[in-house]
Amino acid sequence: MDRMFYGASAFDQDLGWCVDDDVDLDYAFDDTPCESTMCGIVGGVFCDIPGNGNVMVNWKIKMAVAAWFSNPTAAEATYGHISTWETGG
Repeated sequence: MDRMFYGASAFDQDLGWCVDDDVDLDYAFDDTPCESTMCGIVGGVFCDIPGNGNVMVNWKIKMAVAAWFSNPTAAEATYGHISTWETGG
């Protein structure tokens, strides 16, 4: 999946895909509007954790923080306010 959607400037959909941890996603979403969230892709053991909402795990908090820096209003709509993020595990 390396560079699959690279440079697709109109591609902005969260796919909701769950892929194995060994799937190569390098540059798959670079230069797309949903680059900061990996366009909704999650991997491996974390597939049972929803991509939205305030329960955070490592992959999700990275996406949420990137989204927060990119567009705080949209990030809050997706993940809730940063002060409510559940990070305790």
